[in-house]
Amino acid sequence: MPTPKMPVSSREELAAIKIQTAFRGYLARRALRALRGLVRLKSLVDGNAVKRQTAHTLHCTQTMTRVQTQIYSRRVKMEEEKRALQRQLQLKQQRELEKMQIDEGWDHSHQSKEQIEASLMMKQEAALRRERALAYAFSHQASFLFSFL
Repeated sequence: MPTPKMPVSSREELAAIKIQTAFRGYLARRALRALRGLVRLKSLVDGNAVKRQTAHTLHCTQTMTRVQTQIYSRRVKMEEEKRALQRQLQLKQQRELEKMQIDEGWDHSHQSKEQIEASLMMKQEAALRRERALAYAFSHQASFLFSFL
């Protein structure tokens, strides 16, 4: 379309002007649509619901972090206590072992020498009787088995 101010140019120039005008209009509409989207997004972000949700999320995150920190500190404390108990137990066992090594040759009973000797004698006699009984049972068992052959 020729305008009165511009001299009439070739058809190609007019076509190029129309194409450029249409493209600029398209870009302007697209920019306006993006701007409207940003305005809508900003109004949502500035809204009370989002503020409440953000505050709630922040509170929950802080609480969760605090709980995780407490759990971690308890775990560390329990590990330290466990190590301390193990060290104490090791020391106690070591002391008992040393005490046993020192006391190996010592008899702590409250019996007299004669009583200890008498009980040892009775134990030896009982062991001897058991051996004889086993030998007797074995010999009779063998003779019993051979009688059937």
